[in-house]
Amino acid sequence: MPLMFLGVGSVSNRLKLLVANAVDHVNMGADALTTAKSLQKRSRKCMTIAIILLLVIAIIVILSILKPWKKN
Repeated sequence: MPLMFLGVGSVSNRLKLLVANAVDHVNMGADALTTAKSLQKRSRKCMTIAIILLLVIAIIVILSILKPWKKN
């Protein structure tokens, strides 16, 4: 009978260890999601600025080629 209780104790300890590891992994995942969210915000902001800059440059190039303010 004591052997049976010893086995149950080790299984219980193993389950506690597995649950603790699962909690650690969930916390690490939550931290990673928070970091990813902030990185995505910064990336979106930089992408918007880059697109606006490219549009301004394209407009300047097109206007310098066409020169609509000069009459032929």
